Formats: sequence, structure tokens, C-alpha cells
Amino acid sequence: MPGARLAASSLEAWAFDQSALARWNGASWLSIALPAPTSNGAAKISGLAVDGGEVWLLAEHGRPSEGEGDERLYRWNGASWVLQASLGAYARATISSGPRGIVTSHAKGSYLALQQWSEAGPTLLAKVTQADISRWRWQLLLDRDDLLLAKNRQLFRLRF
Repeated sequence: MPGARLAASSLEAWAFDQSALARWNGASWLSIALPAPTSNGAAKISGLAVDGGEVWLLAEHGRPSEGEGDERLYRWNGASWVLQASLGAYARATISSGPRGIVTSHAKGSYLALQQWSEAGPTLLAKVTQADISRWRWQLLLDRDDLLLAKNRQLFRLRF
């Protein structure tokens, strides 16, 4: 996978690009199937996060940035991808992992929702309101006490 990105923890290592996934088994890379296509089309990977043994995937189906299709969040159950949430069109979702576990940011109406995810579902951490919230795909960074959001040369720090 030329140009692949890597997501890893002390227990897991994954490589991915928009159309392929591979998992390190300790000796070699194994190809992993993408989530099943929906009526909006095949999955296109937009992000992957690993926290311990937890692996979560963001995928676009169709063209959600044009209002056709949606973005979906999946969790790896050890054998296949399980749908956790449909974030809708125009979500411009991002995913990250860190001391707070798996966290996503996505546009939801007039605000940016920051949610922590577990097998039980999401916990809303914060709502960020800004006039142009749905026009940007935000970068999400986590550290011990903060969530950092970056877009278009701006950095926002949310303290917890």
C-alpha cells in the first residue's frame, strides 16, 4: 500500500489507505475486508484509530461532502466491522485515540460534536459552535488533559 498511514497501539498495528486495510499479526501483514457496501456505494476509509485492543474505522459511503451518502463509524470485533453510528452527510468526521480512548469530531447541524466512543455507545464530551463549522474537516489531537482541534492554521484547545 504505497502512501499508507499507520495506526498502532501496544497490542495492535494497522496500515490503511482510502481503499485497503491490513493488520500486522506479529509476522506479516494480513489484508482485512472493508465494511460492506451500502446503497450509497463502497466504503472509502477516511480514518482509523487504535486504542489498546480496540480498533475503530471511519468510512465514507457515496459522496457525503456533496450531500450524497453518509459517513459511518465502525468497530472491529476481531472478525468483521460492526456499524456503531451513521454520522450523516456533511459530517466531515475525524477520529483519534489517546488517553481518553477513541474520540471523534463531526459536524452536527450548527456545531462540532466531540464524542468519546466505547462498545456501549458515545459520550458527548463537548459541542463547539462556530459560524463555518460544517465547511472544514478538523484535525483532532488528544493528550492527557486536552482535546486539540486544528483547521486552516487555527488551533483550539479544550481542557477537561
